[in-house]
Amino acid sequence: MKMKALILSSVALLCGMGLVAQSPFVVKSTKMTVDGTSTMHKWEMAVNKVTAEGKLTMNGNVLEGIQSLNVTASAKSLKSEHGKIMDEKTYEALKADAHPNILFQLTEIESITPAGSGYTVKAKGNLTIAGVKKPVSMQVTASVAANGYITFKGSRKVSMLDHGMTPPKAVMGTIKVGPEVNVNFEVTLAPAAL
Repeated sequence: MKMKALILSSVALLCGMGLVAQSPFVVKSTKMTVDGTSTMHKWEMAVNKVTAEGKLTMNGNVLEGIQSLNVTASAKSLKSEHGKIMDEKTYEALKADAHPNILFQLTEIESITPAGSGYTVKAKGNLTIAGVKKPVSMQVTASVAANGYITFKGSRKVSMLDHGMTPPKAVMGTIKVGPEVNVNFEVTLAPAAL
């Protein structure tokens, strides 16, 4: 009985000291768009189906580390304000039938630096589009809400050519999409227990 009391009091003491631990996080909300140019106009597509999960080290509401982070976007969830023809051309360029997902997998955190009320995070990872995996570096901002939710915001320029894609064309090749696009994202993660 004394041993049980000792164990319980030790656990209570550790919890009261703000024990730092890796915790699983899952996606709570996302906002992601892809934008670019063409010979006719600028364009933007919303990415409507995104999932994410990761393991982060928190000390209360202080972000101390990110051990893993995986983000998956459904290629056929991209939708344009210019309608079905552009959507279909995009899916063709993404080789979406053979490679239905766009994937980002974190490989390394270079730094987490306090900045204002949040953090600047420098990271490396693998980005897989149209079945072609390429290493990428990026800098994002992170903020931790009072409820423990963490929001990552950023933007990354991506060359379609790096991923073996042919930029879409329309009207017998007279309208051409530029080979570089911007991926803009805001991903909010919540502790998996919530």
